[in-house]
Amino acid sequence: MQRLARSGPFWFIVSCVAFASMWVMIRYAARHLHSFEIVFFRNFLGLIFLLPMMLGNPGLMRRDRMRLHLGRATSGFVATMGTFYAVANAPLADVLAINYTAPLFGTLGAVVMLGERIRARRIAALGVGFLGMLLVLRPGAVPLTPGIMAAIIAAITTGYSIVAMRSLVGVDDARAVAAWTFILTTIPSLFVALIVWTMPPVAVWPLLAAIGAAAAIGQLTLTRAFSSRGPSRCPKPRPCCRWISCASAW
Repeated sequence: MQRLARSGPFWFIVSCVAFASMWVMIRYAARHLHSFEIVFFRNFLGLIFLLPMMLGNPGLMRRDRMRLHLGRATSGFVATMGTFYAVANAPLADVLAINYTAPLFGTLGAVVMLGERIRARRIAALGVGFLGMLLVLRPGAVPLTPGIMAAIIAAITTGYSIVAMRSLVGVDDARAVAAWTFILTTIPSLFVALIVWTMPPVAVWPLLAAIGAAAAIGQLTLTRAFSSRGPSRCPKPRPCCRWISCASAW
């Protein structure tokens, strides 16, 4: 069990399941609320779930790396807005496929911004991944709807967030990296949500709470996974995540 606790792939699988479950819940919540409002509740309630961890660990939330946290939070904010809008307004299978190209952009970002070196095998994998994205998008055959465009933007910004996250977990506690993201994105997401605000029905509150909890668990376990991996070794998509999301949505 201790070996699993130190395993990056194990924590990535846990985060993958948490995010896949969250995506399915977004689809249901979007029947009652705009996706931007769901993003706010995701951030706010996720922050509430993380408060005991932050309060119970004095000194965890350091502010000497705020510039890095702001960069990561900004990319994460755009990625979350795009992802939630896409999940609510585009076929879930297409959004999943596009979202799983984020590690490709993350690898490219690590090469350009961090000077990471990649071998021919990884370059070939990038090429295959890019071709796979083209097969999903089928340029000219499938219309680029706002939902699909949001998914593409989310994948690109998630790629940058992957690089920023890896940089941060190398110099800061992985738990703090996750927590600062919720702290820094809650207020901006509230301002956006107010544009489309409607009071959530009582029956939707448990679903919003579950989305917040899944987001908190997903972020905590994802940063834990990245803390043991190089930035160019971005996690690869796990088929089980697609099966969970698509099967539950169906």
